[in-house]
Amino acid sequence: MIVIGASALAAYGEAHPQAGPGLRALNALLRQATWRARNELARDCGAVARFVSEDAVAFALPHVGCSVAFRIHFELGVIRIIAVTTINEEDAT
Repeated sequence: MIVIGASALAAYGEAHPQAGPGLRALNALLRQATWRARNELARDCGAVARFVSEDAVAFALPHVGCSVAFRIHFELGVIRIIAVTTINEEDAT
């Protein structure tokens, strides 16, 4: 997939160094993904994925301390990072 807005992941990782390795791993996962439909994304990432709308997804990453929201266009193979926000582990349950 093509990831647009990966700089938001890097910026959050710089501001929150403990999150940096996890966000770099997420960026690599998103770039290597070959999802062609929502059910494929759910199959691979269902434990952390919450579908907000047909094309909007939020990944709750409590071990990293943040949530990453993005829009995905399966046909074009494009992910656009919308936001990276801090979460507490209690919020992710």
